[in-house]
Formats: sequence, structure tokens, C-alpha cells
Amino acid sequence: MNQRIDVLLVHGIGKTLEGNYYDNFVDSIRRKLPIDADINFHPVDYSKILDKREGVIWKWMEGMAYQKLRNFGCFFIADILAYAPPEHPPKPGDFYYDVNKILADKFADVEVSYPNSKKVIIAHSLGTQIAFSFAWGHQIEHLLTMGSPILYFSVRFKDFGMFPAETLKAMTNFWNTNDPVATRISRNPNLKVCKDIQVRSFNPRYLLPLQAHSHYFVSDQVHDEIAK
Repeated sequence: MNQRIDVLLVHGIGKTLEGNYYDNFVDSIRRKLPIDADINFHPVDYSKILDKREGVIWKWMEGMAYQKLRNFGCFFIADILAYAPPEHPPKPGDFYYDVNKILADKFADVEVSYPNSKKVIIAHSLGTQIAFSFAWGHQIEHLLTMGSPILYFSVRFKDFGMFPAETLKAMTNFWNTNDPVATRISRNPNLKVCKDIQVRSFNPRYLLPLQAHSHYFVSDQVHDEIAK
């Protein structure tokens, strides 16, 4: 019997997700897998946590210049700014607390039902830093990141952080040179165990920064590597 693998999917910044957000991505990976592979996907959705608060901040911006840029700041950059430990110990209602609890609760549900399965996380954008932080306290077989800003986040830590070697067995990072959010994680000497894979495309569409940042979900190359 094949070893059961449970995969948690963690998205990045953006507004409320559609219910089928992960479906095409998961289907594309499944088509690359052996028919008898025992792999189970568990979507995580934290997108609704910040909607109302970001809407309030957007109203505070009325009458100020550069409304399009401010809108982007309120509904996208604010997602990133929210993932910072608060001045006080994290508590319910703080984004840092709530998003980690959503991921922890999902992981706990899987762990209770399937304690002997291998646990894998696939994450995109901000979700990669959330998942990387989560890996410090949970046994994760493999963390796969796409369009990850982890090198940017390393500025938060003395000596640019560390790798959670006791709890995270392996890490693979997909990056696209046209994606300004993506980083080559192994360039941080403390994270050199991460395997960086450059994602390429001959489609001119994915030369555009925002398109390049979402390209991973439809990349045949990424699907192949994850299936491996």
C-alpha cells in the first residue's frame, strides 16, 4: 500500500477566494501522478479575515491623491503588512493570530485523522512565509513554495533568520525571474538547503510582473516537479 500524503494548500494575498480557486491546480498535479497515488489535498482559505478592515482603511483614503495606488495598498499591500507580530502577545482578532490558527486547525484535523501520513504544504506568495513560520512548530515532510517573498521577510530577523531543520525535512522553491515578488531562497546562506527551481515560459503574457506572479498555478513545469 502506498504511503498516504496529505497536502495543505496555502494561498497568497488577494481578495475573497472563489470556492474552486485550487481546483485546476490540483487537477493538473493529479494528472501527473500514478493512478494509485494516495495523495489528499486540503485547501486553506484565510482571505476573508481582512476584507472588512481593509474596507475601513480604504474609506479613510477618500479625497486623497493617487486613488488607484492607494486602493492597491489597502487591499493588497495591507495583506502583507498584516502578517507581522503585534506589539502585544497575539490574540484572537489579530491577523497574525487568526491566520496561524486557521492553518493550525486544518493541520490538526488532518493529524488526528491520519497521524501516520506524510504532511506536505504547497504555498504561494505571502502564504509561503506563513507556511514557513508554521513549519517551526510542526513536523512537515516537504514545503513547496511558489513566488515566495521569504528573502524580503528575512530582514525581520537577526542574521537573516534560520531554517527549521528539526521540523522541516525538505523545501523546494519555484521562482520566475519576471516575478518581482519571487526570491531565490537559497541565496540566504542560512536557507541554502532550499532547492530553488527557475520556472520558465515562452508565453509573452508571463513576462508581465503580475502575470508572472500567478503563472506557477498553470505551469506544466511546476505541476511536473510537484508530482515528482
